[in-house]
Amino acid sequence: TYEELFEVLTWAQLGLHRKPIGLLNTAGYFDACVQFVEHGISEGFISPANRGLFCVASEPAALLDQLAVHQM
Repeated sequence: TYEELFEVLTWAQLGLHRKPIGLLNTAGYFDACVQFVEHGISEGFISPANRGLFCVASEPAALLDQLAVHQM
């Protein structure tokens, strides 16, 4: 849900975790949500440092590749 997505993003902002958040944006369904997050970054409500934790892709394989970068 959106509530859970933003809760996890908030936890990252608060430093409670550094885990990536994956969003499969099939057929552009979440475009408005992604724009909202970008707007939050530009307005200073979301730290630009946390943008890298918000992984978005339209194909499952591409999303998994992005998430794998954070596996250390």
